[in-house]
Amino acid sequence: MSTSLATRPRRRRMGSLIALATAAILAACGGGNGGGEAAPEVPTGDGTSFEAPLPAGTELELEDFDEAAWKIQVTGVNWDTSESDWAESPAGTYALVDVKVTRTGADPSDPYMTIWWDLFDLDGNFLDESMNMAPNDLFLVGELAEGESATAQLIFEVPEGMNQGILSFSTMTSEEIFVVAN
Repeated sequence: MSTSLATRPRRRRMGSLIALATAAILAACGGGNGGGEAAPEVPTGDGTSFEAPLPAGTELELEDFDEAAWKIQVTGVNWDTSESDWAESPAGTYALVDVKVTRTGADPSDPYMTIWWDLFDLDGNFLDESMNMAPNDLFLVGELAEGESATAQLIFEVPEGMNQGILSFSTMTSEEIFVVAN
């Protein structure tokens, strides 16, 4: 189930011009990559809002209580995946988001417990995180000491044919940072 970006706390509403442009691009491309079409280019910016996400692959730096906490980078996305023990996705299919996390804070911490994330489609609709366990789920990482890194996966329920979106990452006290996922 998806909800509008406007109904999420601390989210900024996407401008109508961007929404219309995105809709026009998706319509021109057939609405997805089912036929192997290239995904439309998403306008990027400084990462401070949904309308201006950082380019895909950018390493993000997150703070917590005004102290360095994490570096996180999306290293890939499989937009159509399943496992034999997963139930059918209510949204259509599952997306696995590959991430690399590095602890930059002084005290050991668990990235699953201290990093917050959300996935949105290009229209600003929030996509649910799946309750299934990804093969390399971030939940399995555990505590990392300063300087330690791990690779892991986040799992979301997405519509079939989706081939890109916008991810946001934050900590309990930081502002969200938005990045293109494709």
